Amino acid sequence: CTLTSKLADQFTPKMSVARSTNRLFRQKNSLASLVCKVRYSQASAVSGAAVNLLETHVDFASQLKAHPVRIRGRKWLPGSNSPNFPEFLAPPEDGYVHVFTPSGKVTCPPEECAPLIRPVIHNVLEKRKEGAVLFRGLPLSTAEDFSKVVVNLGLKLTSYKGGGAIRHRLTEVVDTASDEPPELCIEPHNEMAYTDHYPEKIIFFCIEPPPPGTGGETVMTDVRDILPRLDKDVVE
Repeated sequence: CTLTSKLADQFTPKMSVARSTNRLFRQKNSLASLVCKVRYSQASAVSGAAVNLLETHVDFASQLKAHPVRIRGRKWLPGSNSPNFPEFLAPPEDGYVHVFTPSGKVTCPPEECAPLIRPVIHNVLEKRKEGAVLFRGLPLSTAEDFSKVVVNLGLKLTSYKGGGAIRHRLTEVVDTASDEPPELCIEPHNEMAYTDHYPEKIIFFCIEPPPPGTGGETVMTDVRDILPRLDKDVVE
């Protein structure tokens, strides 16, 4: 699952990212689910296991250097033919996104992963306002596994209404992130910005990551950095 304000997710299998924007999704083979409001519940111990989620440093900048993502001139990406358009996707700031992995082997049922995830979401996204968090190494491999985690996180879930994205429902709370052709790019955006009832968080789950150099990046953008750069004539 991934929680974030929008982050980059080219990542490994069985990974979830939560981002504050309020929705659960899966991209390429990635799932999504929509959350409107978070209710924080006290975490309980995973049955029979003393397993914690530990923050792990991942050198995303080196990964991008080894496999640079060219975006200038990319077909279907608006503005990419401009001479001022960046040639490559920029790496995230050091330490972002925050990655959490289990301290040991996790063999519990998927729904019992929720008590591990819940306090991390609360601390990183709600208290520290970091915008995104990435979970790796959890025993999840299907949309059904992901769904069992989502419904046990103590979140108030919502669904998509309106908008032009093409997706389909996989479980009661999980949709595909996009069913559009893989050659199309999805630019950074705010979830359901066309409505007053937009979600606070979005969670992605990656089932099958694309190989390096084949696309499929989930680019996350911190709109708090973008807003001050906008022309004042277009900001209400």
